[in-house]
Amino acid sequence: MFSHRIHPAGFLRQGGAMKYSNEDKPPLRWPKSKDQCWYRNVPYDWINSQKSNQHWLAKDGDRFRFPGGGTMFPNGVGAYVDAMRALIPGMRDGTVRTALDTGCGVASWGGDLLARGILTVSLAPRDNHEAQVQFALERGIPAILGIISTQRLSFPSAAFDMAHCSRCLIPWTEFGGLYLLEIHRVLRPGGFWVLSGPPTYYENRWHGWNTTAQAQKADLDRLKKMLAAIVDPDAAWYVPVRPCFTAPSARYKKLGNSTPKWPQRLTIAPERINVVPGGSAGAFKQDCRTTPSGSSGPSTTRRCCQRSGPTRSGTSWT
Repeated sequence: MFSHRIHPAGFLRQGGAMKYSNEDKPPLRWPKSKDQCWYRNVPYDWINSQKSNQHWLAKDGDRFRFPGGGTMFPNGVGAYVDAMRALIPGMRDGTVRTALDTGCGVASWGGDLLARGILTVSLAPRDNHEAQVQFALERGIPAILGIISTQRLSFPSAAFDMAHCSRCLIPWTEFGGLYLLEIHRVLRPGGFWVLSGPPTYYENRWHGWNTTAQAQKADLDRLKKMLAAIVDPDAAWYVPVRPCFTAPSARYKKLGNSTPKWPQRLTIAPERINVVPGGSAGAFKQDCRTTPSGSSGPSTTRRCCQRSGPTRSGTSWT
């Protein structure tokens, strides 16, 4: 926390009110505080070293002013939110009322939403971000430290209509997506998760957006054939276990509904034999009709399986 805010000598309680030290000034009133604050009331050394080159703020005499810029807001935070509102109608009709901003910076996004009637809590996700929290509070924007690590965030489930991350550098996909699951917990059903970042490498990939649906389908068909050749669900000999899920073939689903019951199943050629490489229903039926050399009656396999009555183990095959 900013050093002179830690129990300064002149910060005394008088009649239930706090008296500011000589270094501090009473915070500006809302909505003026959204766009400016006193220079001496915030951790200015940290701000100058961390945010001055990102166009979040500008020093103007004894105040900081907030032009609404930043690494993600080249045209200002207002234009950024306008583009978001065009994609999410709920931000216009009151469906979205509460929002969580992870990686709040100086809370410009939350401040803009407050002016539009959306209550936003700005969340600083690291212990060393206490200066950002103090900065947001000085502007009159709700903000807290909320470390996304081994403990849940201090919110009940379904608490927010929207959660937002704008280049917040939180590793959402690490640990099996554990952090993303926590965001899912605090979002209400049907809520919005907004993840935005700079268009990295878009100049090398823009041509992919111009492909036709037919070309994309052809690519997908080729990919399916390649994957089917690599991951054969019927291959069982010296095949390494892979984290792959193979959807059951439509033919197998049909066969599962037509499989005869025992003991009829013994002498009826299984339909699946026609889809197994080298299999043939005709060969199976021929084998059932074939008798061993020098004998009469059904084949050895069939005779063994058709014996009725108890065996030595006490098991009946019928």
